[in-house]
Amino acid sequence: MGDSFANQYLEPISSAALDNGIHGLIATQSACRAFVDDAASNASDQRPCRQFNRSTLDFVLAQAEPSIVVLGSNWSNAAEISVLVERLLSAGKTVVLIMPLLNIGFDLPQRWIENQIRAGKAIGEWKVEAGPVLTMSALRNEIARGLVRYRDHPQLVVVDPLSVVCEQGYCYLVRHGQANVRDTAHISNVNAGQYRGLFDAAFRAALRGGTEAEKNKD
Repeated sequence: MGDSFANQYLEPISSAALDNGIHGLIATQSACRAFVDDAASNASDQRPCRQFNRSTLDFVLAQAEPSIVVLGSNWSNAAEISVLVERLLSAGKTVVLIMPLLNIGFDLPQRWIENQIRAGKAIGEWKVEAGPVLTMSALRNEIARGLVRYRDHPQLVVVDPLSVVCEQGYCYLVRHGQANVRDTAHISNVNAGQYRGLFDAAFRAALRGGTEAEKNKD
């Protein structure tokens, strides 16, 4: 569930799901983040987006399957995330939550080309300091605080793509001659496969969490 920030992980999610024997549906809409529709707080959101979220959530909650729900969006409000996660968990769903990646703020491929022209040579690696604005640390901290009561919940699995492109205080915008982002924020289609391991681990954890939940019901 989500917008283009969920759909960008389609290839690694699909591959990891298939490897773990998981089959499902894709429910994403461009420029429409995932949220629990509320007449007051979502009054400024476009009607098609609100309807999409209502229809999708109603479908997911109305039946046992899908039992695993992957959430990813261009959120700016951590409260929306905690409300949605709580609704899904209370319905017995296992939630795989994709954390925010990078807030680059400029067209990365274009800037990369310009830098190479100025340098007069190919630039195969470009890393920058993993500062709080780039890594959206304020939002990430708010998300963590909002979900603290579910920190040890077996049916909440958090996927952090930041661990793939950032290490030792730096984040790689370009690595091995490939840009990690295709515009100002979305991951590169070429490098999407590097996140497969994260989703493979997440789905294995999700399956364990679902099994544990079923045992607790007995």
